[in-house]
Amino acid sequence: MKSAATPIQRLKAGASAEISPALAGFVVAGVMTAWGYGDTCHFPFLFDDLNGIVNNPVINNFSAEGLRGIFRFGGERVLGLLSFVVSWGLSGPDPCGFRKFNFFLHVIAAGFCGLSAVNLARLAGSALARRNEYLLAIMASGLFAAHPVQTQAVTYIYQRLASLAGCFGLASFAFFTVWLLRREAWAWWLSFLLAALAMMSKPNVATLPVLFVFAAWAFTTQEARGSQTRKFIRADFLFLCLPLIIPALMAAGSGIASRVASHGLQGLGAQEYFLVQGRVIWKYLQVIFWPPLQSVDHVVQMPAGGNDPLTWAGIAGWIFVALAVIASVIAVLDRRSSPWFRMACFGVCWFFGNLLVESSIFPIRDFMMEQRAYLPFAGICWGLAAILVAFAERIDLAPRRQFLALMVVILVLTGLASLTEKRNRVWESAESLWSSVLKTDPGSLRARLNLGNALLRDGRYEDALARYRELSSLMASSPPVLQTAVARELPYQETMALILLRRFDEASGSADSLAANMTDDPLRVSYVRGFLAYARGNYRDALSILQFDGIVGALARDIAMTRARVAERLAADMSLSLQEREAFRGIAQRNLEEILMTSPHDPEATLRMARVLAASGSPGRAQDLLRDGLLNASAGVAPWLLAVSGELLEDPLRPELALKHYREAIKRFPRHPGLRIWFGSFLAMLGDHDAIHQLIGGASDVDVLADNALQQAARLSGSLQFDESVNLLKRALRLCESGPRKCTRVPALADAAARNLLLANPAAQDEAENLMARGRSLTERPEADGNKP
Repeated sequence: MKSAATPIQRLKAGASAEISPALAGFVVAGVMTAWGYGDTCHFPFLFDDLNGIVNNPVINNFSAEGLRGIFRFGGERVLGLLSFVVSWGLSGPDPCGFRKFNFFLHVIAAGFCGLSAVNLARLAGSALARRNEYLLAIMASGLFAAHPVQTQAVTYIYQRLASLAGCFGLASFAFFTVWLLRREAWAWWLSFLLAALAMMSKPNVATLPVLFVFAAWAFTTQEARGSQTRKFIRADFLFLCLPLIIPALMAAGSGIASRVASHGLQGLGAQEYFLVQGRVIWKYLQVIFWPPLQSVDHVVQMPAGGNDPLTWAGIAGWIFVALAVIASVIAVLDRRSSPWFRMACFGVCWFFGNLLVESSIFPIRDFMMEQRAYLPFAGICWGLAAILVAFAERIDLAPRRQFLALMVVILVLTGLASLTEKRNRVWESAESLWSSVLKTDPGSLRARLNLGNALLRDGRYEDALARYRELSSLMASSPPVLQTAVARELPYQETMALILLRRFDEASGSADSLAANMTDDPLRVSYVRGFLAYARGNYRDALSILQFDGIVGALARDIAMTRARVAERLAADMSLSLQEREAFRGIAQRNLEEILMTSPHDPEATLRMARVLAASGSPGRAQDLLRDGLLNASAGVAPWLLAVSGELLEDPLRPELALKHYREAIKRFPRHPGLRIWFGSFLAMLGDHDAIHQLIGGASDVDVLADNALQQAARLSGSLQFDESVNLLKRALRLCESGPRKCTRVPALADAAARNLLLANPAAQDEAENLMARGRSLTERPEADGNKP
């Protein structure tokens, strides 16, 4: 007599029927993800990525903060934040490492979406032909992976919180359907665990257990339920407890009540939010079926109350949602309906049900964000896949044409993947991102503010100020509830733009106004006042004003960094005594140590600390610091660390060590413009023009490097690193002026260096005038075209 089959044997017996279509879905998901997202890997951190990840000490300095820091920053999202810690540990501050993790999650989520589609069809009563199982899995997985509506949850790094929760949620549902089909206990427990992990990633999946229970009662026959009533009731009860158990555990470590309140918006109540969401839910469907409407910051007008048409539109929206859900529930429960119709209607229930956490009565300051549709979109995928397979079965294709439906699917998916690749281009820079928002939502206050901030960081101060002034004029016509965050940030950014434009009288008046209106934020006011004193050259006053008293965060880092810059400037003042200069150098070192203690991989702090150590007579410690920094540096930062390391080795009398270092660095990053400028400028200092021509290139190549130097210097100035931008421009200028054929960018380099020098050191008027004179003298000569000897 044969022994009873073990769970492993039973698993193997049913595996081939389930794994093959699912595996096809995973493969298609991988191809679609690579197609749509492959070019985005090295796009920079943007928007909330900066404060949520890059400048967040609980992520970049986890060893010091530990789990307590994770719970304090966002305990209800503990797994999502821990995934950022893992990414940081694996790749440091390299956005590509973070995005690879996101791509992996997206492929897994899409694959489980396909597996769930096949299992739902079986539960609904469909006797699938083998080829249609593959078609169903490929359609559902591919659509989930390729559709551009998913870009915000995948390309926007911080929204990994949504994709991680979605990945766990879809994996949980896939194993739940396996349990419904085969009654294997391991599948139920795995599903339960994955659902709990989804809720610990982001609590917007709190309605998942309700949908699980609905699927169990809708797709299980009455006879099967009756034979296992007690098991069903116990399983349902445990799943329904998840939304209560997990938040309670999170609350124990994070003070979740105050964090939930912080997500709201002052002046926004549950009733107003509910009416707005009655329209927003249907806007998600608009974006899904017409991707050109996509935006990072959708503008949704609030109803004014009473008989406002927007009020009635919100009420009508909820009525239609209720009707759609009720009709879908009835259709799913009606076993006389077509299996494909039941599956499609369950997809409708899934879509609306998963949106209800963030689109109901709980006010959130962002009315509509596309990453919220990540998990709900799986329901649309199941519905569309069911319709396609139902059509393929109905037309009963001849054998020689049986792949026609698959060809249609491939055509649709490739088109969507191309749209996704196009959509992802807006994430290439902050300017392109916020400019794209204004094309679809010109009334977005936040987009206008962030576009101005992006221009400011790129050193385009006039353009930034124009954006801020434009935004000020639009604020008056916007609802007060939408002005709250922008109204606090705008005067601060406008004052900074005025300071950077050296319009000090206007900036002083703006700073006084800021102090009068922002009494609840003295830290920011003191930063503006201190930076104004620094820009004017009142360095001692700036040091006394700039204080942060141990406060952590991005603003505290900015204050400490500005103190370090001011102290470095004073330490370089040769009119002071040696003792005074050493004291100021010590102040710079202590402030940089404060930053590195909180953010050990801060690139600017690392570079400045290396220079301070070298100036203090500790070149060995400086090189050790740079070597340590290289271990965790991103591909964008590492070449600059190597350049500064070479700079500290430069000695015209003993050039061998620096030359060897630069050659090794160039082998590692052969096309990096910064390294080539540093190497070329050192060769120019040595007078080795033949080596410049051989290793760096001719006049046209140097022109390209000079253009890059001008762009990079503008970004450095935008991030307030004026002395670094001057250093870069002077090196590019030295390289440009070397040899018998000068490059054509000397006037632009000299002018930019002079302007940035005055921002770095207002007292350096004579040197700035000499730089401008160098540019003018070359402009007046016929050799300035660079084509004559």
